[in-house]
Amino acid sequence: MSEATPFKSDGMGNGFPFCLDAIDVVAFQAENDDEGYGWITHWTTLGGYNKDAFDASTPVTDEQIELSLQNAMKLFWNLEKVTGEASHASSGASVTEMPVTSSPDGGDLAPKDRVCLGFGIGGSVVHNPGPAVAVMNASIGIIRMVAGDTFLGYGIPALPRTTSGLLYTNGIHAGVNYSSGPQHVALWSMATQDPTYGVNHKYAYTIKNGIHFVGYSEGDGGVADATVPVAVSFFGGITARIDDLEFFTYP
Repeated sequence: MSEATPFKSDGMGNGFPFCLDAIDVVAFQAENDDEGYGWITHWTTLGGYNKDAFDASTPVTDEQIELSLQNAMKLFWNLEKVTGEASHASSGASVTEMPVTSSPDGGDLAPKDRVCLGFGIGGSVVHNPGPAVAVMNASIGIIRMVAGDTFLGYGIPALPRTTSGLLYTNGIHAGVNYSSGPQHVALWSMATQDPTYGVNHKYAYTIKNGIHFVGYSEGDGGVADATVPVAVSFFGGITARIDDLEFFTYP
């Protein structure tokens, strides 16, 4: 972990340098159901209030809302890198960490340099020696999660993966694309992947560094554990795993 330069920012008066969009998790679910997708099987705020509690009519607490804000600010302002593994043994494709950058080809993005960002943070590291492609990437925007007029807390959005099966457009992701079967893992606030796709899809509520996520794991022909999350193919020598989130410290 690196030490960051202390700074102060007024932002937009909400803890961030941009206004936050809201996603109504109930309306979003109904919209997808109407279109025949029914994608949302899990959702959680970064403070741990989730769909199971909502469906059980358990109200969100002030403490959960406060924790979700603290975790959202921790991710946006202080996330330095994501560590894990996306690898394919025989081709040598391998990625083990992804630093937060100003652009896919940019340098590390220090906390004080985030005061002018207009949405969120991210990064991407791709190793493509052929025929396998290994990638770790992230796009972390902050949203307000609501149910009608009820504010539930803060989260990071998730969108379906691209048709190439390689990149996830929001959240934190590690994966390998190979003909014998892809392996992908991700951390989101909402599971919006079609669960009928592929062979072995797992969703679970998980906690990384005190931050609540929906873990996702896709592993064809092997082990898929969404609580880690990790996906391993016994046949292709493929591993996808998210181990840790590393944050800047301050003097």
